[in-house]
Amino acid sequence: MLSNPIYVGRIRHRDKSYVGQHEAIIDQIIWDRVQAMLADNRNSQASRSNARDPSPLAGKLYDPDGNRMRPVHTTKAGQRYRYYVSPELIEGTVETGSKGWRIAAEELEGVMAKTILKHFLKADTRQSMVSKINDQHKIDQRLKAFDELAETLQSAGSRDCKMLLKKVVQRIDFTEENLTAQIDFWRAFDGAENRSYIEIPTLEIKIPIKLTRRGGELKLILKGAAGDAANLDPNLIKTLLDARRRLRSYTGDAATTISQIARSDHTDTADVSRSLQLAFLEPGLIGAILDGRQTPELTATRLKRLEKLPLLWEDQRALLG
Repeated sequence: MLSNPIYVGRIRHRDKSYVGQHEAIIDQIIWDRVQAMLADNRNSQASRSNARDPSPLAGKLYDPDGNRMRPVHTTKAGQRYRYYVSPELIEGTVETGSKGWRIAAEELEGVMAKTILKHFLKADTRQSMVSKINDQHKIDQRLKAFDELAETLQSAGSRDCKMLLKKVVQRIDFTEENLTAQIDFWRAFDGAENRSYIEIPTLEIKIPIKLTRRGGELKLILKGAAGDAANLDPNLIKTLLDARRRLRSYTGDAATTISQIARSDHTDTADVSRSLQLAFLEPGLIGAILDGRQTPELTATRLKRLEKLPLLWEDQRALLG
């Protein structure tokens, strides 16, 4: 009831709200204060270790206007997608004139895990962690713990990695050109024995970024040295795998119809038809996707919406890059 916009003269439809034809009965200032309190509660719940799908950066992200971004999620075809969103886009959309940022949570968390790992593995960082320890056994123990944390960061998207990000990331500020993160490595060793021996200062990481818009969503791309690693897109890879799987079902010994495949996958026949053609994607494009070298514009959504994939590979390369 507290989040129903009808009391401030608006009407909700699905996950959006619009100006209604009735008068408000609650003052907008009071409404905004209540929504801020509810958002803080959601941020706390979303980052709990026992949350269904935790958003470890909840409450730590600030858009270029200094607004704290909130964790939200949507569900499509049974798949749950998480985002970090500017407050203005909670009630409105880009299409209706609202301004703000909406960034895919898993993508941002993967960027942070990759970037922190690079700093985590620097020789001076490792050295500072054991600089005050004289006992070789304790040094070995500390370095082993250090390597375990590095391994956790390598498993971006895992629950352990999310919990580690929650500990070490203190704040992230966005501008149009940069991402600036405050990282406290010391918190990664919370509860560890002899933590007083660890001397790792709070680190400020500044990463040049590029943003491309996909509808109401911003895709985050690292630039410079931070962007050297592969930009694997699990949704793109899954799209290719679905195409191959559906083709095998359609042409195999126990061939099924497009309608049967659609019912099995809880989608419609048009989606399956567009998907089947992707099984004949040019090998170079497939290799780029599997290596994470695809262009920023080549997304799963774009592939799924292709009405007709060109037959010639050179035409496919010209179309999809």
